[in-house]
Amino acid sequence: MNDLLAITWTSVARRGLPPWRMDALLLDARRYNRDAGVSGVLFHHRGAFFQYVEGPAEGVESAYCRIRAARSHGGLRELSRETIAQRQFSDWTMAFCETPRSIAQADAHERWLEAMPVTRDTVDCPGGLALTLYYWNLWQADIAPVAPLDPTQETQTTCRMSRSISTPASPASASSGHRAWSPN
Repeated sequence: MNDLLAITWTSVARRGLPPWRMDALLLDARRYNRDAGVSGVLFHHRGAFFQYVEGPAEGVESAYCRIRAARSHGGLRELSRETIAQRQFSDWTMAFCETPRSIAQADAHERWLEAMPVTRDTVDCPGGLALTLYYWNLWQADIAPVAPLDPTQETQTTCRMSRSISTPASPASASSGHRAWSPN
């Protein structure tokens, strides 16, 4: 059976994660993901990680097991796990979103920005992808919550463009000028 699986999670970076360590983490993830047949995106903002990984269930589970054991972060919290009909990011092994501090990070960040057009129109999307777009927009607006969103809350599966972002706890506006997405 070739079921596709997507998992999203958040975690907190361990102290002292300099750019060269982030580069090593990113390059290692790309190699592993290529071999496992998975793709995804990693966001890093102010010491917090958000990650979306998709692909064949066996490969995603293998990558996720490896990530849970990694010493570069702690407090991992799974937000969503779902079977998906098709991959959203099949053209890369691991995109990266952060203000780039190195060439490897800039390259991975550019790959994410190139893929964003697939999400710029109103589309129906799985809950994990909706969370990915939601965190992206929070961090672009620099209003990411300190604590991850409550994964027990039901995530709806429609993504829609809006000019402001509101979280369940407190509404906030996207003041950075970036177009914002939020899950409905």
